[in-house]
Amino acid sequence: MAFVLPGTNNTCNTLEAKGMQVCELKQGNGPEPVEDDIVKCNYEIKLVDSNKVVVNARNYLFQLGIGEVIAGWELLILGDPSGKLEAMQVGSVRRAIIPASLAYGDGKRGCNADGCAIPPNSKLELTVELIGIKGVTQLSGGASAVPFELS
Repeated sequence: MAFVLPGTNNTCNTLEAKGMQVCELKQGNGPEPVEDDIVKCNYEIKLVDSNKVVVNARNYLFQLGIGEVIAGWELLILGDPSGKLEAMQVGSVRRAIIPASLAYGDGKRGCNADGCAIPPNSKLELTVELIGIKGVTQLSGGASAVPFELS
């Protein structure tokens, strides 16, 4: 099933953080994750040059701060220590244009005989919905929920 952005207003003010352009599509009101937290996200990655969707997933779990995802994704969630970009809150949705230097650089991903899903030096468009933090999940609207468990 495709990840569909909540809400209908996808216009945003653009913030700059370490070469990324970031749009806050929906402001959540839940807790903010910190480094080493395990988070749950819905996300979509597109190639900026072709607008081609290369991955679209729901309920993706990963640990922040250990390099499990590209640097731009961690920056998008944890924010920029300079204060130009605050950490996301559970329930938030952000979209960012991520330069290759904060993505896969000169590496490539998803290659087969027909080519690579993400070619070297690709600029990516990443849309992320932060839906939970292990042990600290809060639903949109401020209602508490039972923390999710890893299975």
